Amino acid sequence: MQLLQKYIKEKEIQLDLSFNDAELLTEILLKQGFMLTYKLELQPQFTDNNVYWATDGEREAYITVDTSLADKTVDYFLTHTDKKFICIERALDTTKKFNLKKALDMKFFAF
Repeated sequence: MQLLQKYIKEKEIQLDLSFNDAELLTEILLKQGFMLTYKLELQPQFTDNNVYWATDGEREAYITVDTSLADKTVDYFLTHTDKKFICIERALDTTKKFNLKKALDMKFFAF
């Protein structure tokens, strides 16, 4: 089991080194159906994570590629369930992921 965890961690590090944040944001948004002409706006209400508002005129969502989500950030999305939220799956522990999925349902996507 420890070897498997080590292998996964090494692969995640390689992924982190392969993409910068801008490339990762573009990859995720395109896979979510956004047009390449999307616009990002950093949201100042999130002080512990870099959360952006992404829009392309048809689709809109909050998105972050931070590798760890602060409790305050998660709490915001648990109480503000009207907009789509996209994040990296490994940024969440099981409890946070479950709670976000329950609160946001189809508006939550962990990449």
